[in-house]
Amino acid sequence: MSSNRWRALVVSFLIVATVSAAGAKEVVVRLPPESLANWYKPQNERQVWLHTMFGLREAMQAVEYYTDTGNRDRAIHWSERLHDLYTEIPRMVPEWQIEVEPETMERLVTAVRSADKTETEAALRRLDTTCDGCHSDFQATAAALYRSPDYGNVSVADGHGGETTYPEAMRQISRSLNDVKIALKDGFPRRAQAAVATLRSELDRLSGSCASCHRDSAPRERIFAHTPDLLDNLHTVLEGTDRSAQGRLLGELGVTVCARCHSVHRTLGDLRDEIER
Repeated sequence: MSSNRWRALVVSFLIVATVSAAGAKEVVVRLPPESLANWYKPQNERQVWLHTMFGLREAMQAVEYYTDTGNRDRAIHWSERLHDLYTEIPRMVPEWQIEVEPETMERLVTAVRSADKTETEAALRRLDTTCDGCHSDFQATAAALYRSPDYGNVSVADGHGGETTYPEAMRQISRSLNDVKIALKDGFPRRAQAAVATLRSELDRLSGSCASCHRDSAPRERIFAHTPDLLDNLHTVLEGTDRSAQGRLLGELGVTVCARCHSVHRTLGDLRDEIER
């Protein structure tokens, strides 16, 4: 990927119109400098950039509050904290040297020390504008690149003593779920039950991969806690002829397991893959 200061990625989105044929729209997306990655995991042990941004927002709010309430000492303290954090930006990402306005920051600190409320508020507004400008260009793509899941390093047990890639594991799960639906629609309940057994094993192995990213079991339990009961019920109703109950359980499985996980992980994960191509 190019390391030019202003990099652009042309991403094609499919726009579905209600009265005309689908067409492609080209959207230019500005990508942050590659040096920004040094301040996010896994390149860094901590999400340094993220916490720097949190600190800037906190300090700006504190300066505004203490200026409004007339607490000059606290306002000075927080303006100095804001100054220190702000000067970290070009050090951390040299490509953004021209994006910061050190003269505005010095103007703010001077105004706070002299208890000039009008000038302090004007400087804060200017800093807020520069922050918003950068965020509008880079916040979404930075989140997609550095705060979304990267499945490239995640593997899933394949059921034969080995491992498979995450995309391949998902493809197999999709095929097994379709095997259930096809057998059911064609009137082969035993084949559908066999596909359910395969699907159960695949989902169980998939749930084991959650620990690659999540340190506790809560995220896994939210997605998979009721999966065994759902599969048990589905296996049972497949023995009968209640198509309504069969369809309802298949839909519930798709929503509570597949869609729930995809809504959290897949959208950003797919966007990240598209950007990194």
